[in-house]
Amino acid sequence: MSGIEKALAGNPFAIDPTQCLLAAQALESFTPSDADNPWSSASQEAQLVFKLFFVAICHQINWDFLQRRMYEHFFSADSGEMLERALTVSAKSVEEMLEGYHRPERIRASERAKYLRTTAEAISTRFSNDPAALVASNLVFGKHGLLELIRNIPAYGEDPLGKKANAFAQELAREGIVAFSDGDQIPPAIDYHLIRLYLRTGRVFANDKSIFRVLSTGSTHRMRLVNLLRQTVSEALSQTATYARVPAHVLNYLEWQIGRNRCEREFMNCDGPWPAELFDGSVIAVSAHCPMRDSCTAYHTPEWKRMLEPAIKKAFY
Repeated sequence: MSGIEKALAGNPFAIDPTQCLLAAQALESFTPSDADNPWSSASQEAQLVFKLFFVAICHQINWDFLQRRMYEHFFSADSGEMLERALTVSAKSVEEMLEGYHRPERIRASERAKYLRTTAEAISTRFSNDPAALVASNLVFGKHGLLELIRNIPAYGEDPLGKKANAFAQELAREGIVAFSDGDQIPPAIDYHLIRLYLRTGRVFANDKSIFRVLSTGSTHRMRLVNLLRQTVSEALSQTATYARVPAHVLNYLEWQIGRNRCEREFMNCDGPWPAELFDGSVIAVSAHCPMRDSCTAYHTPEWKRMLEPAIKKAFY
């Protein structure tokens, strides 16, 4: 049995509560701005359906690029028209929608077309062609809550940790599309940007040398390792949110912006200004530099700068 296999017999990841507290103190001043998007004036159902299809295919592609292209090529004020489009969407039409993406290998048109079709089919067969049934209870949790109901849609139900389901709930709450009565309890949606950020800030660490070496290369296909890491990051994010006294999904959004704009896979922008393409002034207002710079383990310890998220090709990662 290899060192990695021995480590994975248990949970090789741990949370540093002190690092969570320090990060929380750096982020607790964040006040999210009201979302102002071109679809915001549409009906609740049209926004709901647009977000449902968008999040269903949001994996491993730039979020802003995908959402903008889907608004330009897919959105309709008539939610029924979007459902019809998704039922018959082809890989070719997805390719055309995402033409010009800077990483063409990530377009994966056939896969995304399949998820659009199966999402529309699930709304038709399981929810009697009524997407509003997903949020009729205005609850995130419980038998009739969104997270339970959405498990019936393949794009959302295949992930044991429910990243897309949680992200969908977060988007509905953040943009004011649905006023969930239990919205403050929406769980984290852990993607690779957040995994990388939590490893580098030292809030989540490998307590086994063989696992540390694996994370220094970012190459692993061991799903147990990936899922244990994702679960630990989720717990650390919830702990950080508690210390910061903000809902987990609010912190989730802020840290996701930090991770993808400042703590990239190949480049750490700890001291410089925010990138010009980030237009969210509420994020920029937190700090002129990376708000977690002073307590970040990687900022002070060079070997931790090599910490990377595992590289896997999954539709929920």
